[in-house]
Amino acid sequence: MKSIECLIIPFMLALSCTGAGKYATLRFVLGDAAPAVKSENPPEDRYDDINLLVFNSEGEPELARYWSSRENPGDGQMTCSLLSGSPVTVAACVNLGYRLDSSSLEEMGSLRHYLAYPDEYSRGLPMTGLRTLTVPPSGGVVTIPLQRMMARVGVRMDRSHLDGDVKLSVRSVQVGNCPKSALLFGQSRSAGSLDVFGSGFIKAWRDADPMNIEKGGGLSDIVEVYLMENLGEDYVPFIEIKAEYNSSKWHTPPGEYVIYRFYLEGGVERNSRYLYTVRPRGDALPDMEWSVDKSCLEGTG
Repeated sequence: MKSIECLIIPFMLALSCTGAGKYATLRFVLGDAAPAVKSENPPEDRYDDINLLVFNSEGEPELARYWSSRENPGDGQMTCSLLSGSPVTVAACVNLGYRLDSSSLEEMGSLRHYLAYPDEYSRGLPMTGLRTLTVPPSGGVVTIPLQRMMARVGVRMDRSHLDGDVKLSVRSVQVGNCPKSALLFGQSRSAGSLDVFGSGFIKAWRDADPMNIEKGGGLSDIVEVYLMENLGEDYVPFIEIKAEYNSSKWHTPPGEYVIYRFYLEGGVERNSRYLYTVRPRGDALPDMEWSVDKSCLEGTG
């Protein structure tokens, strides 16, 4: 079973008129940031650093402003004068960790954000938003909806169809073909074999234990992993689950595991939430080669 839920965060842009009739003074007001705390999962609604770029109708830059984490962007404001009645496109990029420069709106469409490691989100999830508007002469408020560039994938296990003598204890959940980068705007796909981590985002041991806790009906609790958007047909992300196995016939030796893998078919879309249920049956050891690696098993007794 798979479910997707899109999440939208408001980003406020307040406008006030200069009264001159030709130019309007724009005042950018940032929304409240979530507390700057570090947890096992990223703070999804935190604003740490923010880039704002304004382009004119020709796609040329009119304004570029950056708030670093030291400038407390949650309270930051900026003002500028733009021609009243002129069409502009405003781009917002949050939690990138660096100042963004772009010579044109067209170039913005080709820029990628790169992660140094799979869980590089201590400053918050990278987010972007784009809005085209006409500068109003009398001011007003414009909302730029932000999209998280990463997807959240939840995995749980349904043990209700296992044989009675089979015990599976999950020890890790990891993302394979975990993307290193994604386009700031537009649909993104991995740029090749060098654009995926050799060892992707992982939840292990205590962090993987929710999949060993039954919540009712054989269903476990959920373990969540994060990854950048990848909608390409090459290097499709997959989930790898390592589990200790015990039954009346087979067991895993210490430090070795049965491995279960499945592709995230169709890839993963930014700003979306997915839920997958793994439902092993019988002895949980089907002959599926890559999908189920049981080569380490030893006979019991």
